[in-house]
Amino acid sequence: MTRSLILVGAGAGSVNREQFLQALATSAAGLEREGIATLIRNFESLPTRASFKEKDPRGFAEFLRQAGEHDAQACAHLAREVMAKRKTIFELEAALKALRVPALIMVGDRDAPCVEPSLVMRGWMPHAGLSSSRPAATRRISKSRGSSTSTSPEFLAAVEGGRWAGWKRDAVVKE
Repeated sequence: MTRSLILVGAGAGSVNREQFLQALATSAAGLEREGIATLIRNFESLPTRASFKEKDPRGFAEFLRQAGEHDAQACAHLAREVMAKRKTIFELEAALKALRVPALIMVGDRDAPCVEPSLVMRGWMPHAGLSSSRPAATRRISKSRGSSTSTSPEFLAAVEGGRWAGWKRDAVVKE
C-alpha cells in the first residue's frame, strides 16, 4: 500500500518520557488557562524552533500567525489525548524492524527530542536512510550498504528507479 516513507522530526517523547509528558501537561494547562497566546510564547522560545526563527524570520512569523488561529481547547486536547498517548518508537520496535519499504528519516540537528529516536529507527528499519540538517558541507544521508544521497527528491527518484540501499521493488511481498 505504501511505496516509501519519509519521516520528519519523528519520535519525540520516546526518550525522556516523563519530561515530555510533564511538558505536555504544562502546555495543556497553560492553553486552558491563558489561551492560544501561551502556545505562541512557547514556540517563540523553544530551542527546537530556533533555527527556523533564525533562518526564515518571515516564514516563522507566518507560522506563528497561523498557529495563533488554532483553538486553545483543541490544542490542549491534542496534547493530552493524542500526543501524550501515542506510542514511543520503543513500543513500535517490532513493527519498525518489519518494514520492508524504503524510508528516509529526516531530523534537524537542533531537534533534540527527535535525534536519538531517529538514530534508533535508522538502525532498526532495514531500508532506512538518515538525513540531518547539519551544514551542507558535511550533510549526507547515511543508509545501508554505504550509499549516500542528499535530498528527499533524490530519495524519491532512487525509490522510483528501484535502487535504494539494497532494496528491490520486486522483493516487496504483496499481501
